[in-house]
Parts: sequence; structure tokens; C-alpha cells
Amino acid sequence: MILASQYIGETIGVPSTWLIATIGVGLVLYSASLAWVASPPGIDPIMVYAAAVLDIIWVVASVVVVYLGMLTTTGNWIVAAVADVVLVFGLVQLY
Repeated sequence: MILASQYIGETIGVPSTWLIATIGVGLVLYSASLAWVASPPGIDPIMVYAAAVLDIIWVVASVVVVYLGMLTTTGNWIVAAVADVVLVFGLVQLY
């Protein structure tokens, strides 16, 4: 998302490349924090629940964006597909 922000923005219907790049940076930081939480000596259950809650927030925000029709049809499908995957991860993290 960081390197291809213009292409992604055009594909999904977001004219602001800085928004796509910012989301990409946020996702890199989020994945780094998940790697840190999962590293030894142990996994903190509170951090796992926090990650699950953030995943659920992502899904809710995705539903709102799709519902409001802010994206292209392709963008709506892509956001919905990603939200489905994130929802599964969030639910698995809760168990």
C-alpha cells in the first residue's frame, strides 16, 4: 500500500494517495506490534484481546465505508473481502 498507493487509490476510488500510504504505514506498524507480542518469552493475553478488538474495529469501519458507498464497486469488493479475512483473524484471536 505504501509503494503502490496511487494505483490502489485509483482502483478502489480513493483520490488521496497520502491516505492510502498512511494506512499502509499503520498496517506495517500494526504487524510489527503483533510480531513483538507473539515473540518469546510469552504471549500477553491482554495484548491478544487488544489485537482482536482492533481487528473488529477494522471490520466495522470497513462495513461503514462500503455502506456509505465511498468507493468504486471494485473497491467495495476488495474492502469487503479484506474485512472478511480480518474478521476471521479477530475471532480466532478471541479463542
